[in-house]
Amino acid sequence: MKKSSIIAVCIALAVILLAGGGVLGYSIAENSRVNIDYQAVLQGISCGNGPVYVIGHKNPDTDTVCSAIAYANLLKNLGINAEARTTGPVNEETRFVLDYFGVNAPPVLENAAGKSIIAVDHNSYTQAVDGMDAADILGIIDHHNTSGISTSSPVYYLGMPVGATATIVWISYLESGIEISKQDAGLLASAILSDTADLRSSTTTALDAQALGYLADIAGISDIDDYYQKMQKAAASYTGMSDDEIFHSDYKEYDMSGNKVGIAVVNAAGREKADEMSKRMTECMKQIPADKRLDNIYVIIIDRENNTSKLIFYGAGAEEIAKAAFGMDDKGDVSFPNIPSRKKDIVPALTEMYKHKGSSNMMHENMIHE
Repeated sequence: MKKSSIIAVCIALAVILLAGGGVLGYSIAENSRVNIDYQAVLQGISCGNGPVYVIGHKNPDTDTVCSAIAYANLLKNLGINAEARTTGPVNEETRFVLDYFGVNAPPVLENAAGKSIIAVDHNSYTQAVDGMDAADILGIIDHHNTSGISTSSPVYYLGMPVGATATIVWISYLESGIEISKQDAGLLASAILSDTADLRSSTTTALDAQALGYLADIAGISDIDDYYQKMQKAAASYTGMSDDEIFHSDYKEYDMSGNKVGIAVVNAAGREKADEMSKRMTECMKQIPADKRLDNIYVIIIDRENNTSKLIFYGAGAEEIAKAAFGMDDKGDVSFPNIPSRKKDIVPALTEMYKHKGSSNMMHENMIHE
């Protein structure tokens, strides 16, 4: 891609936040002496021989898939040749959402090397599609902590401490002045519901609630709680999936003070199903291939019917670290009276414990598979 094309795309992306005004409470046209025709800026923008791919993280969830689709559609409305992609098959919850609003799942992009990329819902190579380190990264739209993707040139970077990337995409629509379709509104509303657990997660902000109300109205979701329950039923079904596929359906890896840590989130419907899933995931963790060379593994088992959770673990020192980070209940388990956020509650607490533990430097016999 030519440098001029990259610069042009980045300028165009910047328009998304600068053009409209609404959410941030100002308009460039109203608060400055310069009246810029942004549509003229967008005319004739080219991205070389191929499109800009908007793609989320590995083991795609509802927020990462729906945000990619809606953001790609926004860019297309702004004159940019953009296409949504996923890193793999969508999960059952996401499939339900896409089917509900009549949207096809984006094609899978197996390698990003040499392609023009806008990353959504992540900013780490460990969670990115293969080849991201050799891609032309034009933008990052995310609500996580900054953690690793580096670029050789300036990029459009929009990060906000909100409950879902979908909320940031909603803001981008408002700021650009582009009308959001019923389908995209439904996808973004669903993504917010998923990532904030129906606005009950500790990551939820007033902006997420505002976005959900706005989007649900456009999407025609009259009973949000009922719709969310249908989403959760789909999330906990895991129809036709093996235990390994369930484990990896919402799984991420982290480097914590030199320790390679895997954390999965698994859903269940009711206490009996949650207990059964805990046993299955405990056995599944023992079968993780040795070549992944994980020091510890954690799984958050969520009982969607009762909005409670339990953390299970595997590997040398994992139990001690988990109990030091979160304490334990009267049964000796690490449990939560709610649905904790992996990014806000689980990862920061574990990261702090691993800092005290120090860099791993484990010998091979101390790895979880030996």
